[in-house]
Amino acid sequence: MLDYVITILLFSYCSGDRIEKMTWDPKIRTEQLTKTTIVMLGQSMNRFDNLETILSQYVTMGNVLDKIVLVWNPEDIPPYIQKGSVPIEHYYRKYSLNNRYDVIPYNIITPSVLTVDNYVWLEESLIRDMIETQTQNEIRLVGLEVRSVKNGTYRFSDQATMWNVKFGEWYTDDEFIQKSNDNPEHVGCDSIAMNALIRSHTGEYAMTVLAKKRLHELSFIGELTMQRSNCIKLYNRHFDIYRWS
Repeated sequence: MLDYVITILLFSYCSGDRIEKMTWDPKIRTEQLTKTTIVMLGQSMNRFDNLETILSQYVTMGNVLDKIVLVWNPEDIPPYIQKGSVPIEHYYRKYSLNNRYDVIPYNIITPSVLTVDNYVWLEESLIRDMIETQTQNEIRLVGLEVRSVKNGTYRFSDQATMWNVKFGEWYTDDEFIQKSNDNPEHVGCDSIAMNALIRSHTGEYAMTVLAKKRLHELSFIGELTMQRSNCIKLYNRHFDIYRWS
């Protein structure tokens, strides 16, 4: 058993003031530094078939995944069970999109977290590329694509993003984020909030890894274009960020 310490000194993007020092000091096995933890939501039975397909893939990826956190909301339906080399931990929580980023209750011991929408699944080689990119750029969010609104002025990554587990604490501590994302008018703002939070704290915007047909999309119901535009405006004001690109 080896102890690892990774220390990153961050500077505030807006003022240049020194802010909280990020430290990583868990007692973990060496190989867990090269793995990540997936966090997914199981909030809708409309995507139950998706979970069967997605989880059957992830439970075989023991080379890159330490565990899968499945946040389960339907109280009257047992969570989906899939056995494999990667364990699935189920957490019953009141429905909130914040549950993807409020990760403190999940006992995560990997340096990074991979939040993935429940209508896509990533091949193992793609997750490996994301881990390697995030390891070399620990204070940046790593995604697979960059979406934009308003002629590309505000760029963000969602769908599948990897970030340092420390950012989960910052997300949880931000009361404005917690309250705003539980507002029905702000559906879909959670991933944009995390993008904005990391951008605000570090001055760095999201990096991307080329999927190269290693990202598989399943059924999706809904359209969030207008909501995303409103989310950008909301967190632009909150974090005082005038350009994300």
